[in-house]
Amino acid sequence: MCIHWCYSFLVKFLFLFFLKISIVQAAVSYRVNTSTFANIEEFGTCWRIHNNSGKDLFVPTATSSEWTTFYNNLATGVTKSSCCPDGSTVITSDTIFTTPIGCRSLVFKVWGGGGGGGSSDGTGIAGTGGGAGYASSSIAVATGDSFAITIGSGGSGGACSSGAAGTGGYSASAGQTGNTDASNGAGLGGGSGGAGATGGLFAQAGNGGNGGYGGAGAGGTSGSLYGGGGGGATLVYNNQTTSDFIIAGGGGGGGAANVYAQTVAGLGGVGCAGVGTAGVARTGFVSANGAGGGGGGGSCVGTTTLTGTTVLPGNSAEAGSYGAGGIAGGACGAGSGSSGKVIVQFSDS
Repeated sequence: MCIHWCYSFLVKFLFLFFLKISIVQAAVSYRVNTSTFANIEEFGTCWRIHNNSGKDLFVPTATSSEWTTFYNNLATGVTKSSCCPDGSTVITSDTIFTTPIGCRSLVFKVWGGGGGGGSSDGTGIAGTGGGAGYASSSIAVATGDSFAITIGSGGSGGACSSGAAGTGGYSASAGQTGNTDASNGAGLGGGSGGAGATGGLFAQAGNGGNGGYGGAGAGGTSGSLYGGGGGGATLVYNNQTTSDFIIAGGGGGGGAANVYAQTVAGLGGVGCAGVGTAGVARTGFVSANGAGGGGGGGSCVGTTTLTGTTVLPGNSAEAGSYGAGGIAGGACGAGSGSSGKVIVQFSDS
């Protein structure tokens, strides 16, 4: 009976012993088969080992000294390269971005959504949507660090029958409604990407609203036409520090215009760090009636910040078609601002 029990115990013991050796072996070395490569990160250093030696390779990593000696004295047919990817990636939708293996720093370039253009009945001169704000910053990272990215959408054009504000990392607020009395101006456009306010038929021009993270709101107008909505803010949130890392605000919406509002629409407010300035309506004719204030550039938080202008976002050379304001008096599609984007550049240093 002991012989059977002892034999069974010995088999189990040997199985667990060799399993333990196998586990330890996997932790202290890596196998790289011939004609393949492997990313190996140990002791704070990552290299992509390429094996073209014609035979399988075991890479010792039990100690820092072993690992350092190996990659500084590579055998014939064995080469190394950075684990961190070359170049950059473009992000145009909400996502959780995870730092690739081997990257030690990242540069985030961020644009908010463009403001929507104001609507027009063809006789008044409406305001174009404002270009989005731009912000960028570099950060030291480790493999696996994550960032929550929320892309700001463009504000709707006034011709979309709403002038709705774009959505993004921060909530939008609606503009105030203007008075029907011609002696009083239409309401201010909402801050934080608020929709354009509408006033009475003979209301005077309203100024653009104060800019929040969502961009300056559109100014008011007379009649039933709508100003464009402000663009939404794009947010990069650092999950390691649980804080806002970068914010690029959206552009303000353009004011609307009709036959009773024949003045040229003004520019909306621009701002940074959430504190925007109110846009001022401009007069182009003797008539006291006029379109509301249009959109300016968005607010921003980051190491490098640029406000947008009418239509063009900050750092427009790299923005491409993103973050642009909608055209004045355009149809629903053309009058809406374009969404923002994020470019992430990789570095292994």
